[in-house]
Amino acid sequence: MGLALARLSAGRLARWAVPAIVVELLIGFLLGNTLLPFAAIEPVSGLTELGVLTLFFQVGLEVRADLLASRRGTILRLVALSCLAPLLGYLPLVALFGMAPATAVLCLACVAATGTGVTLRLLAQRSALRTPSGRLLVGVSVLDDLPAIGLLSL
Repeated sequence: MGLALARLSAGRLARWAVPAIVVELLIGFLLGNTLLPFAAIEPVSGLTELGVLTLFFQVGLEVRADLLASRRGTILRLVALSCLAPLLGYLPLVALFGMAPATAVLCLACVAATGTGVTLRLLAQRSALRTPSGRLLVGVSVLDDLPAIGLLSL
């Protein structure tokens, strides 16, 4: 029901240049927080994990190692910057807001995740996925997500 509603709404909002994925996320958020109780989500947890695995498999298919190797320095600088930038928030979260250190690290890991799936879908919709910049962006996004995924898995 939610997917059908998202597809219909996305078609109508396309004339205002609203990407379909934004509509899908918004409708999923609204349905998940209003109509679906949290207890109803447990039976479909296997499907959500399958969706995440499928997403990362698809992203892996799109990343070209030769492009990443040719721009290695740029990619490593971007990944280092995007991994270190959220760490600047650690001290304020712990000192000013009184968060437990583990909670602050969890919040920062969530901020560090880049939204690889959203990036992939938007580039595909704009036919930019096969361009050198599109592949570079996906590659950086994947490498950037690895430390965040590692922290979130602890």
